Amino acid sequence: MQVATSIKKDEYITKDIREELANAMYQNARGIGYMALAMKIYKSDGEVELDDKEFKLLKDFGQGFPLFYQDALGLLEEEKK
Repeated sequence: MQVATSIKKDEYITKDIREELANAMYQNARGIGYMALAMKIYKSDGEVELDDKEFKLLKDFGQGFPLFYQDALGLLEEEKK
């Protein structure tokens, strides 16, 4: 995932957050859809292809995350279009 290193958003780093994200979902989300998504992310070997429903779950879950993470999701959404 591309994550901005500052509020200026002039530099980005690539960060692998699969295990961290899957664990956060497992510990905090409710519902079988989130469980399935958490396992899909956790078991992946690289980039994870998400369908529209999975991406919506990810965005909804990310609302409680820091702003830099929400910005990164916005970048992913733009790439998806």
